[in-house]
Amino acid sequence: MVRNQNNSRGVIRPMRSSLKKISMILTCSLMIPVFAAVSQVASAAASTVTIDGYDYQKESVDGLNHFNSIREKMGLQKLKLDPFVQKAVDNHTGYLIANNFTFEGSLSAHIEDSNKKNYTGSSVGDRLRAVGFLPNSYWGASEDVVSNTPSIETGITGLLSSPYHRTPLMHPDMSLFGFSFKDGLGVLNIVRTAKPGGISVYPYDGQKDVPVSFDGRTENPNPLTQFGLKESGYVISYMNAGNSPSDVKATIKDSKGQSVDFFKFKDSDNWHLVPKKELAYNETYTVTAEGKTWSFTTVSNDSSDNASSEYSKEIVEALSYLNNVRQKSGLSQVKLNPYLVKASENHASYLVTNNMTTLDTFSHRESPSLKGFTGERARDRAYSVGGESTFKYHAFDEGIFLGTSSIQQAIDLALDMSYHRDPLVDPNLDQVGVAINGKTVVLVYAIKGQNSQTSVYPYDGQTNVPLSFDGTTESPNPLKQFGVNTSGFVISYKEYNSPDYVKATLKNSKGESVDFYLENAMDKGWKTWFIYPKKDLASNETYTVTVNNKTWSFTTASSGSTTPNPPTKPPIVDQKPPRKFSANDVGVRLDGKYIELSPKAKVVNGSTFIPLRGVFEAMGAKIGWESAPSSVLDSLGRSVKPDFQGIVTITKDSTRIELYVGTTKAFVNGRAATLSVASFISAEGSTYVPLRFVSEALGADVDWEADNWTAVIKTDS
Repeated sequence: MVRNQNNSRGVIRPMRSSLKKISMILTCSLMIPVFAAVSQVASAAASTVTIDGYDYQKESVDGLNHFNSIREKMGLQKLKLDPFVQKAVDNHTGYLIANNFTFEGSLSAHIEDSNKKNYTGSSVGDRLRAVGFLPNSYWGASEDVVSNTPSIETGITGLLSSPYHRTPLMHPDMSLFGFSFKDGLGVLNIVRTAKPGGISVYPYDGQKDVPVSFDGRTENPNPLTQFGLKESGYVISYMNAGNSPSDVKATIKDSKGQSVDFFKFKDSDNWHLVPKKELAYNETYTVTAEGKTWSFTTVSNDSSDNASSEYSKEIVEALSYLNNVRQKSGLSQVKLNPYLVKASENHASYLVTNNMTTLDTFSHRESPSLKGFTGERARDRAYSVGGESTFKYHAFDEGIFLGTSSIQQAIDLALDMSYHRDPLVDPNLDQVGVAINGKTVVLVYAIKGQNSQTSVYPYDGQTNVPLSFDGTTESPNPLKQFGVNTSGFVISYKEYNSPDYVKATLKNSKGESVDFYLENAMDKGWKTWFIYPKKDLASNETYTVTVNNKTWSFTTASSGSTTPNPPTKPPIVDQKPPRKFSANDVGVRLDGKYIELSPKAKVVNGSTFIPLRGVFEAMGAKIGWESAPSSVLDSLGRSVKPDFQGIVTITKDSTRIELYVGTTKAFVNGRAATLSVASFISAEGSTYVPLRFVSEALGADVDWEADNWTAVIKTDS
């Protein structure tokens, strides 16, 4: 049965949690979902391939070949490029670009407006007819729109992982294909010209590295809502096109023959089996549906089983060096991962190729318009080389080190700083990737787990500790908030359940107290307290640190400091403030321009808070508000009054921040964080949120100009 061409199924929203497999937006038209998911960056120089006398862009051919490689493994017929279908997608891509299409905007991805530029037909069917395509009595067409993704391969994987949007992709009778890619935007059409018939299944027989779970919140409509679930085991599908039963008789069994409980629902000719619980890792499951039996194997929880690679001697020695530091710190060993190593190599190459090797030019984000693009963020870059299923549950961090002569020197640089040190001494650091290109080193960190172990640095008993720290060697400069650029060597205290308040002392061997600045980095997403001695530490001196109930000691170097010379500093924006600012009227300068806020930004308990509207929207983020319900269920299932006044959501690109107003609770991409000061609603009714925490979670750098009460925000855009 063919759906009406103007039928629409909905949207897959970008999910910002550690369970997210892919950032995407999907909408459906007729038989095949219209997906706005991850996209391949446009090549620097267009090239064409001639097939059956027609010229096609290389991107069209590459997209076809990847899609066909999956259909072939599913036992389905391959698709063919068609000149009429190709012309239709070229036209629609031109329409979307000419009218500045974005998925957040009001312009439809699939229905063209005759009053807009480059209009060629309202629906996908109209656009196909307009270029001379002659449909037969069995025909059906679909359209997918692709954007914001490290690769078309990742986008297709995301579609196949979502049951509603999987249905048309696994249809046995699709035959014609067209794909256009321009300026980071792709349009894909698939057309059926034969009578429906045939059986297909997914995961297909013999498939490996199948994910173990599905998060229903990544698809709209959420297919799990009908079962009262947010997450389930990975969804299994059985399609009998044109002859689908009214009910399906099916079983799912593991390698021991034990049955797996599941829900089921029907979508067109497709039956979806929804395991009630997450599937086991590295397990083979056998499915039987209506007499058809097939098997698949889930991904291994040990990513070292998923890929193998040989590493250079320098990389292996650098890992050994890092693990030696972690061992002395009482922390677990970490492993190299080939996906992370490749992602590091790709980003290092991107930085060098595009001459982004100084503090005022480097970036953790990649732009699709530049050479060597492999993904906007570190997670995207790891996914683009095959690490998606491995790192679905990991948090990511990345360190970039410029002007270094070796990877080991980069690790030393990181340990001598504050923010860049944090992931290296995280008890939950699981796997790393590292690469060096010239004098640029990139480290990618994958963090997973709930290890509650406390981590400190310098570690207990450490010797030859540097005497000082130059904040200008790190971006952002952690000392700028205190109005200084240098301090004694940074001391860090990291606790999984980090308290909002700590009692800390620093004493020398004579028992004399050392004055210091104290920073709670929770508002930056790190469960770490940093101690910055106000003066250089004395040489060859033993210091004892106490934070709450933990006490440890270290000894400084005999003389001098091992802190590196400052690299090139970022430019200072020389722009006069519109007025004199104060603690109750804080200035905010975004990329060199002051933003006028009403009500005013203010400093509360040492943290800058801004009204919800104004700054983040200027950064390109979308703001949402959800009032707190009248009651919630506690851990015992009792109805209680919530401790928060509402939930603020701030979304930009692949980042989603949730702030529970009235509390210090927050989430960044599903990872829990604790604010140093709670977001709040003022007496005048305005919602205030922490500027630094949100801005840096969105990828911006934030500095504080103490002399004129101004927060300075620098984005990559």
